[in-house]
Amino acid sequence: MKVYKDNKKYRSGEYDILDVKLQVFFDYYRKIGLKERQFHLAFSTMLKDKASDFYYDKITGRSYDFRTMVDLMRSHFETEENRQKYLSEWRETTLIRTINKNPDKSKLKCLELMLDKLRTA
Repeated sequence: MKVYKDNKKYRSGEYDILDVKLQVFFDYYRKIGLKERQFHLAFSTMLKDKASDFYYDKITGRSYDFRTMVDLMRSHFETEENRQKYLSEWRETTLIRTINKNPDKSKLKCLELMLDKLRTA
């Protein structure tokens, strides 16, 4: 049974935030009736690429509970360096800068561009 679209899976790539992907995980699995005590059994289905590799190398077969799996994934991929990078980009993303970078676009379109960037950054 395929529950996930690939774009909803956690890859651990740039701007791929585990907490956002966990919201999708919780929503999907509650809808199909999976109990919280069973989440550890489905955890690997939300992973892709490096995150999936890490799961199969370091997590699977070790009888971890769901929270431990999430914590291991987070501590491995979501480093302080990444958090500082994202914070810096958020601080630098302003409407004025977006307008200056896109002089051919309306202010409304620039606002949309800025909001899209903030949503993915």
